[in-house]
Amino acid sequence: MVALVGVFGVGAVPHIVSTASAASPDLPPLTAAELLAKARTAQTTGLSGTITVDSELGLPSLSSLPGLGAAGASSLTTLLTGKHSVHVAEAGDGQVRFSTAAPLQETNWVRNGPELWSYDSGSGRVVHFSLPNETSAAGAVHTSVPDPAHETPAEFARELLDQVTPSTAVTVDAAAYIAGRPVYELVLAPHDARSTVQDVRIAVDAATGLPLDVTVTAKSNGKLAFELGFTSVSFATPDASTFSFGPPPGSTTVEASSLTEFLQGGPARHRRDRTSSTDPTAAAGPAATTSPDATPALVHAGEDWTSVVLLPAGSAPAELTALLNNVPSIAVGATHGRLLSTTLVSVLVLDDGRVAVGAVDGATLVTQVAALA
Repeated sequence: MVALVGVFGVGAVPHIVSTASAASPDLPPLTAAELLAKARTAQTTGLSGTITVDSELGLPSLSSLPGLGAAGASSLTTLLTGKHSVHVAEAGDGQVRFSTAAPLQETNWVRNGPELWSYDSGSGRVVHFSLPNETSAAGAVHTSVPDPAHETPAEFARELLDQVTPSTAVTVDAAAYIAGRPVYELVLAPHDARSTVQDVRIAVDAATGLPLDVTVTAKSNGKLAFELGFTSVSFATPDASTFSFGPPPGSTTVEASSLTEFLQGGPARHRRDRTSSTDPTAAAGPAATTSPDATPALVHAGEDWTSVVLLPAGSAPAELTALLNNVPSIAVGATHGRLLSTTLVSVLVLDDGRVAVGAVDGATLVTQVAALA
């Protein structure tokens, strides 16, 4: 499955409450087809809660790969960032807030209609962009903006469910609880032996149909390898003030000149920052006049559970390149590269700098990439 490419690691924090610690909820039985339909059509007017992500690849973070950020493959960024908790609030189209808080660092991503804001306390930098006026006569908001809402259990699960084909066995397991809510458990298992995934389990909220938790089990050891799920959730629509954002005192604000530039963290050069201040006369610098190059396109090989993604030259983070320096070079079609595999992920860096990632064994990744190289 394309959404599984480059994802997963070892270790997780399971949120599904087993029958050993709580009674199973008494839910009406549903077939796999009925539960698929329930999850695919679920809609909510708003929610807020805390999501825990646990994905430890044993590799340096790959989230800096071009095309794997918010503008690229939507699920990958979150899944490659290790272990953390994220606070999320949504109130219909166009209002989203994500925030993370480490001991010494805070990050925020806010969309309030056409206004986009991101903030990193580590750098003290705020990036702002106003979407062009593309509101239709019917009042629909701009919906083409990639955003962290795609990194929730619901969106990740929907990407998986949208790709369910005859290559996947779909069953329903015992009911359980997630974040204190009764859920059905939908199980997806690949038929293809080349996949490193034993199964994917999606916890579907019994009342709303919204997927609340996604776990992945590794085929190699039968252990839980990845989890993305709510530890707490409320379906009450958050107050409008939740999506208001003002640059913190002492921060610097950078005006992005395009959506792509915003998603890349603002202009890298030829910019003028303005310092946030409680002084209402503080000067505002002009927006940057240059736009960055477009985000590189992803190239896919294979299909279903054995899909892999190939990124252009220069995509590999320095940490990954350094890690592979002592790995022997292998033949990859007409070229060569260096391969590194973990429980669920294989990463291949070609001699020309291109990077391939897949939730497949190393031999399959090499074969798939050789056809493209």
